[in-house]
Amino acid sequence: MEQPILILRADSDPSEGLCAEVLRCEGFPWLDERAAHTFDTPPPGVCVVILAGVGFDRKTAERLAKSVSAGVSLIVLAPDPAVATAFDVTVSDAISDAHLSVTALDGWEHGDVPLLCPDDTACPLQGGREVAALLADGDERCGSGIVSARVGDGKAWIYGYDLCQVVATLRHGTGDVRERPAKDMGPLTGPRHIYGFFDLSDKVPRDVPVCDLHQDILRTLVLSSIADTGLPRLWHFPDAAPALWFVKGDGCGEVGADVEVDVVEEYDAYLTFNRPPVSRYSGDLMRDWHERGHGITIEANLDDVTRPTVEESGRMVRRSRTAQDLNENALHDIRANLEAHRDSFFHDTGLEMDTICIHGCQWSGHPMAEMVVDLGWYTPTHFISHDPRMRHDERYGPYMISTALPLRYFQHGVGILDLWHMPAQWDESQTLGEQDPADPKSAGRVGLSTQAYGKELTRFAEDAAHRWHGCQIANFHPSYVAMPQDDPRASRRALEMGLEGARAAGCRFENQERWSRFSRARADVRLAACWEDGRAVFLTFVSPGDLQGLTLLLPDLVTGVRSGETGEPLDIREVVLEGRRQRAVSLDLSAETPLTLRMETATSGDIRG
Repeated sequence: MEQPILILRADSDPSEGLCAEVLRCEGFPWLDERAAHTFDTPPPGVCVVILAGVGFDRKTAERLAKSVSAGVSLIVLAPDPAVATAFDVTVSDAISDAHLSVTALDGWEHGDVPLLCPDDTACPLQGGREVAALLADGDERCGSGIVSARVGDGKAWIYGYDLCQVVATLRHGTGDVRERPAKDMGPLTGPRHIYGFFDLSDKVPRDVPVCDLHQDILRTLVLSSIADTGLPRLWHFPDAAPALWFVKGDGCGEVGADVEVDVVEEYDAYLTFNRPPVSRYSGDLMRDWHERGHGITIEANLDDVTRPTVEESGRMVRRSRTAQDLNENALHDIRANLEAHRDSFFHDTGLEMDTICIHGCQWSGHPMAEMVVDLGWYTPTHFISHDPRMRHDERYGPYMISTALPLRYFQHGVGILDLWHMPAQWDESQTLGEQDPADPKSAGRVGLSTQAYGKELTRFAEDAAHRWHGCQIANFHPSYVAMPQDDPRASRRALEMGLEGARAAGCRFENQERWSRFSRARADVRLAACWEDGRAVFLTFVSPGDLQGLTLLLPDLVTGVRSGETGEPLDIREVVLEGRRQRAVSLDLSAETPLTLRMETATSGDIRG
């Protein structure tokens, strides 16, 4: 069947593929993608057309304007001159590092928080009705960042910046993983993902997930476009949870993992334990922890390949190999290392795994990404967001990469990979304790006490649950949790305070293995059928994997939800999410098993099956 959302790609840049991923992330997986040159008129059933990229021709722009006049909504995600002209809007020259400020958008909950449009992605607009303004250096207004225009029975929204390129930059940096000199990188050497953020990170606050707020604008516009259809939106997290909170324990400091399990279980929380290649903890114990709800996976150690030991001046030291050297000469050795660890883990535990952690956050770019996908690991964590350059200033926060939501990984120059980009937050080993000039490994420490860090974790959790609705991955090495608590770097009290604060804020505790499977299946839920019958809209959903607690946020016109097969009503509950009261139903889907819902409405919907 035709999906309600149609994406038209200009095919001018690989980042256009992020349009569909952002929509899936925001709960709108019922979409089709097509090349713009194939467009004539929207197929029956399409409610909103979304343009990704620039380079549309005049005839396509005219056809789009005609479609809007006939009642179809249009969202233009980049300042395309031809499309803008069709709606009497003009596009100005690009400006660098502009900030977007929402000025008039119904349903927008974040106020006038300035959102960076990095590099030359912004081109101010003139004309139409302003939705958001663009600000240059010194908060000088330089034009509109988003405008709307009514034409006939429909409405168009036009962006004055390229949303797909903004998301690509804010989530993935430049993609340059080459090691860069940094006196405060502490013990971390070798290529890593975070190097592509060095110039960007000073331009964004660490306490606001700027990229997610850019996505929230699109979410708000899509909701406006489908408000009269009866279509629900898929909420990010299971059972309408406002945020998720994870505890990650690395194998490089595994001594005390049993203590950490006891601590998190006191709060009905879970540990995601990344077991090292050689572990003191048996496979039987791993299975026991897994049965108790904890996530069990591996922390791969590639140091012998990426940082071999060499002799210098009579002593043995490690020297990092470059990303280019690793990609040209060491991929076979890296793969052999990962396969050996995977096989020994499965032999010991019998457990499958979706996630993987790499010791030292090492990452050589696209070849390594392809390897991880090929080995069946969909969600590597922490390699993508560990940045010891954070300082405890007035904008201190958990967002080293300005997002707290999972999205498929974008490789610059290549496009979307079937790999999931799940940012992690701060690492307690670099947070607690002061810097010591005599200890190079202490460079980059924030210098917080365990009490101060516990308070910050609570603040992060409260913001995640009440403002941003994201994931918090708190990294606690077991050895720091279990060490004598009079040590200035002991972390148990910080963990306990974080758990207390997250629970009080309403966060849901999860493990990363379960979350990886849930988020991937949720993103690919399909709308297999929809039809109207009087004042009801019937929707059939299919999921590629099992989903427990999938939450549907209901549009205002829906008055009740029933099983399409039995007629039994589903419980509708009221939740406060995204700054307003909403109604939600939660349900379970079995893999590839259709489920039909009857959405009862006060008036007939506009979906055409």
